[in-house]
Formats: sequence, structure tokens, C-alpha cells
Amino acid sequence: MAPPPRSLLTSLRDYAAPLLLAALIVGMALVLVSTRMTRGRQQAEALLRFDRMVGATVQPVTSEVARTSHLPPGEAGLFVTSVANHRRSADPPLRVGDVVARVDGKPVATPSDLVRVIRSRHARVALDVHRGRARLAPMVSR
Repeated sequence: MAPPPRSLLTSLRDYAAPLLLAALIVGMALVLVSTRMTRGRQQAEALLRFDRMVGATVQPVTSEVARTSHLPPGEAGLFVTSVANHRRSADPPLRVGDVVARVDGKPVATPSDLVRVIRSRHARVALDVHRGRARLAPMVSR
């Protein structure tokens, strides 16, 4: 004997829950990807803005960067990887291997930190730079 025919409502109820769950998962994944892309874009823009201001490119001090660059233990900040733009350079100028520990007194260890500090600053920015055991305090005009 054949099973009774299913009503349209019963069929929708049986298939709707898995479809809604799948749609919810896909939606959440898109939001996460979009948020990460936006955060990544903001960090890249901050690094480029810092490069335009100071004339140096930087990257976070990681354990590998610290080890390969022979930085003191516990060093934190943004490691200067290149210096190209001397006309907008800090005074005294930054060098490859310097570590920018603070910008206007605020610690910077990640591009996100740099985003927060640079967004709120005006014409001149004070840097706290570690060069080996020496501590420098160059000023940069925007």
C-alpha cells in the first residue's frame, strides 16, 4: 500500500528548516569575511598613511622578527622594514631595524593600534623609537 500523499505544507516544513539553517550559516560567513576584509583594508590604509607621513614601512614585531633581527627580549612595537621617503622623514631619520614603540605616547604593536592613533592626530606626531639600546623621540610633520 502506498503512503498517503504529503501535503505541500508538510513538505515545506520538512525542507525549510535545513534550508534556513544553511542560509543562516552562509550569511554569517559572509559577514565575517566582510568584517575581516574591512579591518584588513583599514590596517593597510593606516600603514600606507604612516609610510606617507614618516617615509617608512613597518610590520609588527613578532617572535620571529625579534629573533632574526636580534631585538632585545620583550621588545614590542612596529619594526621598520624600509625607509624610502627622506623628504617626509622623521627628525632624526628612522633606519631599517628601528622599532616604533609609541606614537604620541600611545603604544603601537599592531596595524590596528596604528589606525587608532593616526586617525586622531593632527599636524605633528611624536614617535618613541628604539634603536638597539638607544631611545629616540623623533617628531614627524603630516
